[in-house]
Amino acid sequence: MILKPVDYLSDYLVLYEQVIARFNEFENILLSNGIRLNPSGRFMSYKRKLIQYSTEDARKKHKDIRDVRLIYQAVYEIEQIITITTALRRHPETYEWKKHLQRLLLDSDFPEKDKKESPGRNLQFELFTAALFKQAGFPVQLAEPDVVVSHPNMDFCLAAKRIKSLSKIRPRISEAGKQIETVMDGIICLDLTPIYNPSNSILLTTNLDEAPVELQEFANGFIQQNSQNIREIIKRHERVFGLMVFVSAVCFSLVTRQSGVAMRMSATNLCSIADRRSEFMQALIAELAEGKNRNQL
Repeated sequence: MILKPVDYLSDYLVLYEQVIARFNEFENILLSNGIRLNPSGRFMSYKRKLIQYSTEDARKKHKDIRDVRLIYQAVYEIEQIITITTALRRHPETYEWKKHLQRLLLDSDFPEKDKKESPGRNLQFELFTAALFKQAGFPVQLAEPDVVVSHPNMDFCLAAKRIKSLSKIRPRISEAGKQIETVMDGIICLDLTPIYNPSNSILLTTNLDEAPVELQEFANGFIQQNSQNIREIIKRHERVFGLMVFVSAVCFSLVTRQSGVAMRMSATNLCSIADRRSEFMQALIAELAEGKNRNQL
């Protein structure tokens, strides 16, 4: 498996019908919940391009690699938003999730265009972490610092940070620690996708089921190499007891010519092994994995 820029795939036709059907499903979910696409937002850009390439003649003539890139980006965004909406609208419905979702529909069509701030995609990551815990069966609130999870053994919060560069890791972790310290016991969640894949390339593979392996190795490697330094950064914030690292990518099978989205998470304790929260964190990771598997059935 290897990351390749989208222009490498210029000779491959993505399965447009499949992507268009998924986009229609995505838009229908939004409309059924009273949410309309912003005319100037990124998702309307994806829709216009999909409509443009909706006929076979148009697809045969496609020459602009920027169009192909936009469609692959749509694949990534659609899948994540469907995960969010499916989970947060499930009973008990997460309060004000629609209001938050409406806000995240903005930002540029490509993440690398937002050189400084990406408020829409930052919020998208916050809602995505909330969705994962909701999938595992735990009610969530969209509250400070970002998400509050109600677990039978203890309530805890999530501080979600999307990291764009290595130089930002330390200050963002420090910021997350301070936020958690003012609320309740909590976990720092980091999205390292922009670091893993700064050029927003495609993960090529022969089998889509094997695509997450490289992502898992990256996430595990980050924790193995940095957990001690992270513990040093948050040592004054005793309420921080765990770290979760996420990484994702659009993937493409050179055999089946199908595209998809792969995501993997790695986690570790940030508290003492003797701390009761250490055992809780280990059990929580297992519960999240079980919830993910249950929702894939």
